[in-house]
Amino acid sequence: MTELELLRKKLQRERLARNEAEAILEKKALELYEASTSLKIFNKKLKDQIGIRTLELLQSENKYRSMIENMDLGILEVDTAGVIINAYDKFCQLTGYTKEELIGKNASKLLVSPKHKDTINREDEIRKGGKSSVYEIQIIKKNGDPVWVLISGAPFYDKDGKIAGSVGMHYDISKTKRLQLELHKAKIKAEKAHNAEKLFLANMSHEIRTPLNAVVGMTHLLNDTGLNKEQREYVDIIMNSSHLLLNLISDILDISKIDSGNIEVNKKPFDLHWLISKIIKSYTLKTKETGVQIHMDFDASIDTLLIHDDLLINQVLMNLVSNAVKFTDEGSVTIRVKCIEKVLEKITLLFEVEDTGIGLTENQILQIFQQFKQANNSISKEFGGTGLGLSICKKILNLLGSTIEVKSAIGKGSTFFFKLNVEKSNEKLSDTPQLGKAMDTNQLILDNEILIVEDNQVNQKYIIGLLNKWSLPFILANNGQEAIELASKSKFDLILMDLQMPIVDGFEATKSILTKGLNMDTPIIALTASTFLSKKQLALEIGMRDFLSKPFTPIQLKQLIEKHLLSTGDQKQSNQKGTNFIFSSHLESNYLEEMYGGDIDYALELFGMFLETIPQEIQLLDAAISTKNTKEIKRLCHKIHPTFSLVGLSDLAKKAKELDVHFDEHDEVHQLLKAQSIQKQFKDQLGIIILEVEKMKEYVA
Repeated sequence: MTELELLRKKLQRERLARNEAEAILEKKALELYEASTSLKIFNKKLKDQIGIRTLELLQSENKYRSMIENMDLGILEVDTAGVIINAYDKFCQLTGYTKEELIGKNASKLLVSPKHKDTINREDEIRKGGKSSVYEIQIIKKNGDPVWVLISGAPFYDKDGKIAGSVGMHYDISKTKRLQLELHKAKIKAEKAHNAEKLFLANMSHEIRTPLNAVVGMTHLLNDTGLNKEQREYVDIIMNSSHLLLNLISDILDISKIDSGNIEVNKKPFDLHWLISKIIKSYTLKTKETGVQIHMDFDASIDTLLIHDDLLINQVLMNLVSNAVKFTDEGSVTIRVKCIEKVLEKITLLFEVEDTGIGLTENQILQIFQQFKQANNSISKEFGGTGLGLSICKKILNLLGSTIEVKSAIGKGSTFFFKLNVEKSNEKLSDTPQLGKAMDTNQLILDNEILIVEDNQVNQKYIIGLLNKWSLPFILANNGQEAIELASKSKFDLILMDLQMPIVDGFEATKSILTKGLNMDTPIIALTASTFLSKKQLALEIGMRDFLSKPFTPIQLKQLIEKHLLSTGDQKQSNQKGTNFIFSSHLESNYLEEMYGGDIDYALELFGMFLETIPQEIQLLDAAISTKNTKEIKRLCHKIHPTFSLVGLSDLAKKAKELDVHFDEHDEVHQLLKAQSIQKQFKDQLGIIILEVEKMKEYVA
């Protein structure tokens, strides 16, 4: 093959190779074009999607911003140094500042009330720890006015996940705070009004009962003189009128005591059959003229003493029988007691007081249990009364966990009834001694005199007349100061102490007499016209042995004198009585035996009162110690130290008294340590008192 042919073939191959390369390039160019077109389409789609998402985000932001704005939440953003970096419109409206005036300023310095700086500092620390919280403070507006806000604060973070600051949503609660303040003021005003009412009732009770005591007392003395028939009739009228007045005062005070929670439920064994018999006997003379018969229908299965508050039960039944007798001109009144359920030692009794009197309509039944309400206006004119008796019955039964109901028809009489849960005692009715039988004062042989401390001259004559009648020697003090002076010079067997007197009252006189001198162990009996439980508790707390409310009858005073004169000194008379009860060796047993003189019922009453009141005072002492409230610690020690002696905790009484007397001589650390020691010792010895109470209950039962 020639050289020319070779060259021609070479060119031909190169042309084919170039054609193939061009074809490949065209193909690649087409692919690149297609890829470029696809990319353009993708970019367009991406831009469209981004636009849609951006729009959605903007719409969402506007939606939630609108929601927050409508919620009246002022939003503020600050950095970690507390400098404002953003403020929303509502916050600006709340504070009166513009956004430009706020940004760049320290929020705490500009806005927060000085008294809330500590709160803000505490919240800043919480936020730095990555936690959210809700709190309320007072901020200051641009014009200087304070505004209360509730703040919900939370941290926010930068792109690296570090805390960049916090955002706070502020809600104006100024109206709520004003309402709270008004409610607080109203509460204080109501409490003042309530205290004023209690003070008024206490003063009214004292001011009326004091002369009434003299009226009742002198009438008793006058009745024992040689009176003719006409004079005795006049004395009976005076006696009946004074008792009506006393009942009115007692009803009003009973309502007040129940409403204020100052009435005590004292459960103890009692003879229900005898109690009802006594009620019937007390109304027999009253119904003798009308011919109305009073009957008792008593369930024979009740063959033991029952455990409950016999005084409150007696008061309910007395009120119901009094009403029944008042509205019954002929026929009978029946007191019925049925046992309707028994579960071991617990039984449920149904009490009914049925009469054949004038009866009640349905409308009258709806209002008779309301205070000062009677069936109709003519009732009080024809029959008398205040309309408080049934209201008192209802309140007492509510206190005892029961309710009172009535069935009645006009002209056919009424039946008032209620159920009461009681406990059976181990003592049979047949084993019950003659109840209510008073001891003979002629048995009393006094080594010394009785000290009468009374400022009212008429009451002085009443008490003196009784003591002369019973041949009991006495000496008179006209006020507390005279009593202190006499007690420092002479030993007395018994002191009868009026509480409300000029110069020095009965409380201060008692404290002084029992602190030093010849009569530190002499029984002191409180005589007072006040019937409030707080007075009784205070009298017992300072060391008085008993409490007698004015006006009192000769029998009440006589029984009280006998009770304490037969259980004092060397127990010359109480030994005749005898007791085998032994106080715990963990208590000051010799002191307790001398103090109670074998009267375990009385000891149980005071031990029970101790358990009801002192643990609460110790809780207050706990709180005072934890808050280092030394003023409260001193007050509590002064209040409770006499009470420890009543239950034989002499060492504890001594410690509390020493802390009280020498309180200001020690520093705070010593005061707190002493108080903690008293607190711990009480808790250690509380179990002993509880066991002693259970032991006394078994002994009494």
